[in-house]
Amino acid sequence: MRYINLRFTYLLTYCVQLSSELLRQADWDARVTHMISALISAGFISDEARSDMCRAVTTYHRNMQNGINYRPASVVRAATRVTLIRSSDSTWQLARLGEDYGLSAVYDGETDVHIIPGTHDSIVSDVDDKNSTRLACLLDTVLSSQLAH
Repeated sequence: MRYINLRFTYLLTYCVQLSSELLRQADWDARVTHMISALISAGFISDEARSDMCRAVTTYHRNMQNGINYRPASVVRAATRVTLIRSSDSTWQLARLGEDYGLSAVYDGETDVHIIPGTHDSIVSDVDDKNSTRLACLLDTVLSSQLAH
């Protein structure tokens, strides 16, 4: 157990140090280059994977920025309901977008929000399958009611 604690302490220390180093970089490209070099030095990825990793990080960042900055030109008019299923651990989305993740601002129909305990990942991959079962039942109910109309 002591070995695990020492490794965890080392990892935390390394993350704090790396975070500080990244903040000192001049721009986003310099941060990406520095981070990938650190991952290679730590043995997490090979030097051969450098260009693929750079492309993956850049693409992910661009997609996240596009999602954050997207503003629809108009409100969608529809007679159907929209169902949002989200995790309970969604703090930045709630703070920025609201309870319905901003759907009411772009959609004039009814929006149903269902919250499943956990994180974005754990609502479909929890250890004891409670959330997976809850999600499956919810999807079954929603789809059944949609097909009935």
